[in-house]
Formats: sequence, structure tokens, C-alpha cells
Amino acid sequence: MSASSRPSDHGPRHQAVGTHRGHCPCCDNQPVNNRTNHRLWPAQQRRQWLFGALFLAFAAYIAFRTLTASGPVSPRTAVGGPFMVLLGLFFASALIAGNFAWVSFDETSLSWRRPLWFGQSFDWADITAVEVVKKNERHNAPDLVRVEHRTKGFFYLPVLVGLRGSWRDPDLEAKTARLIATWRAATTPALAEQQASSR
Repeated sequence: MSASSRPSDHGPRHQAVGTHRGHCPCCDNQPVNNRTNHRLWPAQQRRQWLFGALFLAFAAYIAFRTLTASGPVSPRTAVGGPFMVLLGLFFASALIAGNFAWVSFDETSLSWRRPLWFGQSFDWADITAVEVVKKNERHNAPDLVRVEHRTKGFFYLPVLVGLRGSWRDPDLEAKTARLIATWRAATTPALAEQQASSR
């Protein structure tokens, strides 16, 4: 077969594996040659900004009503008002900060950072499972990517969250497939060697 007639690495095989646009191809049990970075899909980012703005507006409204209340302020208002303001600010901050969360991985390690939280990074050799699971038993529950560390337990990745309806990232399946394929490529030789040594 001539070189020009051979299937291109960027052809249908690349698309079927599940790499998302703009990155090098990756197929099952083959390592990734560059680092892949994921943030929220644009529609999800707009959702975060929208709901964050709504919570900010709620907090501002409660603060305004509390500060401009005529007459003596009841103990309930004196306590409940500031509490509701802080609650609104917390949710607004978490939603807006979600736009800056990320997941990043290559052939050797996986890293991520959650909203309002420090980042974490693990070598693939320490990850014993990567799977897509439901958040709960409800039929419309979002899909989550769960990774299991050999000593530190389970973690749920940010960004790679399968919401329902128009909020869902259309490339989610491709992104999770690439993640799982990269983990398998990095750990399969080590697992095979470990099983052989235990015989």
C-alpha cells in the first residue's frame, strides 16, 4: 500500500477513539504525546456566570433590605440577613470560580483543580481505576468521572461532568474516552508485570 493510500492518523480512527478537537490522536492502549487540558464547555461557562450573577444579585438585595429597613431590626433579621448575604456570596463565588477549574493529563500523570480548592496531581501508576459513574440513583443524575487512588481513595474530577439538556458538553464522551485510554496505556504494562510477579 502506498503512503498516500494509508489511513491518516487524523482520519475516522482518530474521531472514533474520542479525542476532542485540537489535540493529537490517541487510540486505546497508546500513550498520549502531549498534555491535554480541559475546562468547562462554553455553554457551561455561561451557566456558571449566569447563576453566579443571580446569587450576587440575591446577596445584594438582602443586604440592601437589611441595611435600609425602617424601624428597629428584629433579632431574626439581624442574624438571618447577614447569614443569607454570606450564603449568596459563597454560592456566587463557587459558581464563578468553576470557570477556572481544570483537568490536565499526559502519559505520566493526572492533575486537576476544583473551584475554591487547591489542585491535586497523581501519577497514573498510583491510579487503580478511572470510570464514569452517576452522581446518584436518579434517572437524570449527571455523569461524573471517578478516579481511585491506591491509598487515598476516590476522587471526582471537575469539568468533566455530564449535565443534562443544553448544558451538556457534546464532546464529553470523547474527552472521557481519551482520559481512560491514557490511564490504561500508562498502567497496563505495570499491571501485567504485577500480576506476573504474583504468580
